[in-house]
Amino acid sequence: MNRKTVASVALGAALIAALAGCSGGATPDKSASPTPSPTKTSAANETVYNKCIDGLATINAKDATAEKPLAVGDCAHVAVLGAAEDGSTITLGAVEDLLVEASGATIDVQSAKSITVPGSDNTVKYSGETAVKDLGKGNTISAR
Repeated sequence: MNRKTVASVALGAALIAALAGCSGGATPDKSASPTPSPTKTSAANETVYNKCIDGLATINAKDATAEKPLAVGDCAHVAVLGAAEDGSTITLGAVEDLLVEASGATIDVQSAKSITVPGSDNTVKYSGETAVKDLGKGNTISAR
């Protein structure tokens, strides 16, 4: 055999021996194995409805009733979602952007820079200069 072949065989045997030592031939102790524990969900992942948090409010139109109207003060970005109950109202303060994906909601907003309504059968009243996009059906969007 030449020197390169002998060196290659010796290196290969050394690698096989080293890897065999890492195989963990012993059976692990089951009492020492880790058990899964519940993980806590970050509060940032949870949607909080009907409150303005850090300039963003997600409103569930279903939470407003005729007996208990829903009011959220000034908030930069507001999205109204869900199916509203008959006779319910949602009152908003000053808003930069209002997105109404709800159906059947009656919304009174003090002022808004833009209102986009892809939902259907909504009534939105606002004050001030507002850019309005009615993308849904059966909506009534008007200035006071």
